[in-house]
Amino acid sequence: MSGRREGKAALEPSGTMGIPSTPRQPILRDTPMPCRIEEAQPTDAPQIARLVNQAYRPAEHVRGWTHENGLVTGQRITAEQVGQLFTDGSSILVMRQNGVVVACVQVEQDADACFINMLATSPALQGTGIGKQMIAAAEALAVSKYAAVLLKMSVVSARPELLAYYHRRGYTPSGHVAPYPVHEGVGTPVREGLQLLELQKRAGELPQWEQKTAIVDCGQTQ
Repeated sequence: MSGRREGKAALEPSGTMGIPSTPRQPILRDTPMPCRIEEAQPTDAPQIARLVNQAYRPAEHVRGWTHENGLVTGQRITAEQVGQLFTDGSSILVMRQNGVVVACVQVEQDADACFINMLATSPALQGTGIGKQMIAAAEALAVSKYAAVLLKMSVVSARPELLAYYHRRGYTPSGHVAPYPVHEGVGTPVREGLQLLELQKRAGELPQWEQKTAIVDCGQTQ
C-alpha cells in the first residue's frame, strides 16, 4: 500500500459493490503514445476503482511488481469510496490513454503537508515510467493547489522494492510506524506483523502544476 494516512478511510473499504465493466482498450507497451494527465471527475470513479484493484489486488496470474498479493487479501477500493474522495482538500489526478484511465494518484491536504495516496498504474504499463510522471504531477499539484511544504506517503513494510523506489525519489522514513489499518476495510493481511511506514520529503522547489491538461508520452523508461 502506498500513500494512506493512518486513521482515515480515504482508501477503500472493501465491499460488495460491483464495479461495472467497460470495454478495454489495447495498450501498446513498446510504442510511446500520447497520454493526458488531468484532474479526475466523480464520473471517473468506476475506472479509477477498477485500475487500483487491478494494480494492487490482481488475479494471481497477472504479473506486476506493485501488487500486494501474498500480503493482503480482499478488494482494495470500490467506486463508491473513490467518489467520496472528491472533496475540498483532496484531488485525484488521472492519466488517460485513448480515453481510458491507465494511472491515478490522490493528493490529500493535511495542514501544511499533503499525502500522496493511491498511486496506481495499469499492470500492462508498469515499469515504463508513468508512475514517476504521476508522482511528479502529484507533487506539483500539492504545492500549487494546497501550498504544501511537506509531502508524505505510507508504504507497506514488507515491500522493500517500493521503499527503494520512493527513496530514489527523495522520500525518507519519518519514524512514524502504524499497524496495518484493518479497521479501514482495506483488506485483510495474510502476513503477521504487517505495518505501514510513513515516508516524507520537503517540497522544496517543484514545478508548478497548471490547471489544464498536461500531455505526456506513455511508455518512457524509468
